[in-house]
Amino acid sequence: MLQSGRVAFGAMAMVVFGKPAAETVAEEARRRGAERVFLMMSGTLNRTTDEIGEVRRALGNRFAGLFDHMPQHTPRHAVIETAGMAREAGADLIVTVGGGSTTDGAKAVQLCLANDLRNAEAIDGLRPVKGLDGALGPPPDMKPPSVPQVTVPTTLSAGEFSAISGVTDERHRVKELS
Repeated sequence: MLQSGRVAFGAMAMVVFGKPAAETVAEEARRRGAERVFLMMSGTLNRTTDEIGEVRRALGNRFAGLFDHMPQHTPRHAVIETAGMAREAGADLIVTVGGGSTTDGAKAVQLCLANDLRNAEAIDGLRPVKGLDGALGPPPDMKPPSVPQVTVPTTLSAGEFSAISGVTDERHRVKELS
């Protein structure tokens, strides 16, 4: 069966290149007036390099917390765990340093925070729905992200160029869009 749909790419504010990540992240946090920056990154990057330490030092007292163990394919349980940590930290900016799973995870965390989702099953409410024109789009009662995201990609997943997030529903072993 042939399906139709529409992909709407969110407005990207800017792309910065050629500057150290730590310096750029700290500048962006200041520019946005962020006081509680929550970092998401791969565990390997956090444990085996000093890059995250440099970002933390550059943020100074703006650093609010971190999550460094997003599994591949962004499972729902990890999204909910991260959203809880970001909520507890009072995050007003989420910064990712890493690959596609981390980037997608942060986009899903943004939606969990905005819509007060606190368990994996609640993510069902983020699934795209068919509109009157037959095109897929966000659920009508879904609130847009309220905590912005800054992404420092370390792979070529290109997830940083799309507002769509791929999250795995572990119950059905299916990766879904949100």
